[in-house]
Amino acid sequence: MQSYVGSQVSTALENKFGTRVSVEKIDIGIFNRLIIDNVQMYDHEEERMLQAYRLSVRIDLLDLLQGKIRISSAQIFGLNANLYQQTRQSKPNFQFILDSLASKDTTSHSPINLQINSLIIRHGSVQWNKRFIAQTPGLFTLDHINIHDISAHIIVNALEEDSANINIKRLAMEEASGLKLKDLNFKVKANHRQAQLTDFHICLPHTTIDIPQISAQYRFENGKLLMPTLEYEGEIAPSAVTLNDIAALIPELYKVQSTVHISTSFNGTSTSCRIQHLNIKTDANEVVVDASGFVRDWSYKPKWNAEIRQLRITDKGISLIANNSGAHFKIPDMIKRLGNIAYHGQIGGYGNYLAAKGVLTTSQGLVNLSVGKHNQQFNGTLETRGINLDKILNDKHLGILSTSIHIKGKTDKKNHLSQLIAKGNIERIDYKGYSYRNIHVDGTFFNGLFRGLASINDANAKVTLQGLFNSASSKPSVTAKVQVDRFNPSALHLTHTFPATTFAFTAKADFVGNNINTIAGNLDLSHFKMHSAKEDYYLYKLHITAGNQNKTHELKLQSDFADLQLKGHFNYETLAQSIINLVGNKLPTLPGLPAPKPVHGNDFTIQGSISKSDWLQHLFHLPVTIQQPITLNGMLNDRIHQLNLHADMPQFIINGK
Repeated sequence: MQSYVGSQVSTALENKFGTRVSVEKIDIGIFNRLIIDNVQMYDHEEERMLQAYRLSVRIDLLDLLQGKIRISSAQIFGLNANLYQQTRQSKPNFQFILDSLASKDTTSHSPINLQINSLIIRHGSVQWNKRFIAQTPGLFTLDHINIHDISAHIIVNALEEDSANINIKRLAMEEASGLKLKDLNFKVKANHRQAQLTDFHICLPHTTIDIPQISAQYRFENGKLLMPTLEYEGEIAPSAVTLNDIAALIPELYKVQSTVHISTSFNGTSTSCRIQHLNIKTDANEVVVDASGFVRDWSYKPKWNAEIRQLRITDKGISLIANNSGAHFKIPDMIKRLGNIAYHGQIGGYGNYLAAKGVLTTSQGLVNLSVGKHNQQFNGTLETRGINLDKILNDKHLGILSTSIHIKGKTDKKNHLSQLIAKGNIERIDYKGYSYRNIHVDGTFFNGLFRGLASINDANAKVTLQGLFNSASSKPSVTAKVQVDRFNPSALHLTHTFPATTFAFTAKADFVGNNINTIAGNLDLSHFKMHSAKEDYYLYKLHITAGNQNKTHELKLQSDFADLQLKGHFNYETLAQSIINLVGNKLPTLPGLPAPKPVHGNDFTIQGSISKSDWLQHLFHLPVTIQQPITLNGMLNDRIHQLNLHADMPQFIINGK
């Protein structure tokens, strides 16, 4: 009987699949069960494709006596599947099995009826290789799959063209790349009107995901799904995810050891999804997210909104993200220096419109934000009662910033800024230990033309600056006016050269040029006042004219105390040092004169007269008194180290002598 049954099974399988099949031994158990030992199936290249040490199947004996095999359940022990594709042009070695099972040829009838309602696999392994593609050890790809220790229990209650009822009671396996599925189970029911996934549970070494239910309702018409009828809902129960478990898919995740806890519920249609709640947190609450939101009309003009009840990232959370992000993403140091970060508010969009409004709280202060963007236009408002700039920017000279400022603008098609309007107040900003108060800014930028006004009304600084800067021209231009009613640099901790001294003046500038050495224009300083308890100084006017032609510079100075003219080739950045060298060469013992330094490239003539010396005493603390005007004529050439100066100094006093 065992030989007869074995022969019938081998013959039936060979006839069904058209390939060599061998069966070592068959025993008949109770409840119409066949126990088959050492089953082997070969592919059409005579390479062993399938092997099982033991195969236990439940069959209908009456059908078997009639030369037919109807299998209702199967248990496979020691499965070993060797599946491959030899060349890019060839078919997989198991394609003939799929073709046989899918055959719709009604002129021939197979003696095998595979209706497996229950399938159990123990100690199975499956290898799949595209032999024409090199392997990548440690990295999972669909070109090379090596699964072992397969353990499965699958129940198929129904599987028809328009319905299915499947219960995956257990599925576990390991892959050579390092992927390990410890347990997977779920139930699926579906027909032409609805589908339901229930009791979904997946367990990896450090990951557990539970989905109690996902259900969907829909309608078919003429065999096609009517997408407008689709409705779905579901939830993910509190689950734990460790991304390191899937590092074989994404190698950068190998060092991500942190566990993320997540839960959510959702519902939607074919064109929308509503997240009723989304909760995410890490083990030690370094990162916490509590939000809800929706997106709809995603196939046409998406509209979406997120209500962020809580987004919190501690300083350790920022480090966690930075350390686990790999080389592809580096968090700026400025963000790390914010310390603990929390945000609550809304963010949303509609088509090309994006808007956000909320409160950002950090270890360095709190900021109210309201920003929006539509196509190339943007606007925003920023308000803070106190944020610590020194910590954020890592600049010890800075301190607290308190401001309310509004901006709006526009970018061109290349995303370059074309328009900008900024207006607001800075109630406080700390610099070098001093708190500046009552600053107002109001500026506009349009296609390279900037026009602005800035003012401060502080106890030690009352200054108004207004100007126009044109960067769009081939020769950029600057027109500016500064009105200084009160300026105490000592009280502002800017310098200790003038202790308890207040300055006031009016300055106007009108220049054109690409850089400092090509500028041409005028600078006017008028009504310059310097006052302290010990001294007072007043300068009525100072007028400077700068020009250049044919690479020759010309600089003129007209003032209460002097008229001077320089002409030649010189660099403004080193001009002052050249003049110091010039004076030091003739008056080497002049007190307070800076040390000479080598300068290269300046070549100019100087002529003029100096009628007063009070400015030297008050501004530079040089003990020089001119009793009669001084006239100067000279030349200097740094390149050839040549100096020629004639100074007519009828009467002057140095250090009272």
